[in-house]
Parts: sequence; C-alpha cells; structure tokens
Amino acid sequence: MDEIIIKSIFAGIGISLTTGLLGCFVVWKKMAYFGDSLAHCSLLGIALGLVFSINANISILIVATIFAVLLTYLQHKASLSTDTLLGILSHGGLAAGMVLISFLHNEEHF
Repeated sequence: MDEIIIKSIFAGIGISLTTGLLGCFVVWKKMAYFGDSLAHCSLLGIALGLVFSINANISILIVATIFAVLLTYLQHKASLSTDTLLGILSHGGLAAGMVLISFLHNEEHF
C-alpha cells in the first residue's frame, strides 16, 4: 500500500477517537448546538478582521474565545438553559457581524 494511504488511515483513526470522546462530552453537557453557534459567531470575527485590517484567523480566534468565556459566565449567572444561551449568543454574534459587514463601503475587501 502507498505510504499516503497508511498515513491517512492512521489520521482517520486518531480523529475518530478524539471526536468520538468530544462528541460524547458535548451531548452529555447538552451543548449540541455549540459548533453551530461558534460558526455563526465567527462571522463577527471576520467582520472585525476586515474593519481593523488584521488577519481573519486571529480575529476569529479572539471572537471564539470571547464567545466561550461569555457562555461559561452566563451558564453560572443566568437561569437559562445552555441551549437557550447558545441560541442567543449565536444569533447575536451573527447579527452583529452582518451589521458590521453592511457598514463596510470599500469593495476591495470582497
């Protein structure tokens, strides 16, 4: 067999073991909507990257970190369920990103 196929098989096994454990934890903590919420909030990171002319990966990482910290804080302070908080943060981040992108008038970014 080719070396690339063997490496691919080992990578697939490693990823499946890791994501299987992570998936069980996410379902156990009732945070099945977390990945979708994080993806929606990443649009805000892209918009901030465009506005401040910084690397999009860095701005997404910053927004994702703020999102996770804010979610953890609200889980301990608010009496809402985790899925409700994820929905609020997800759509709030998506809306803020859309509004911020709509204010960009320079077409060279796109």
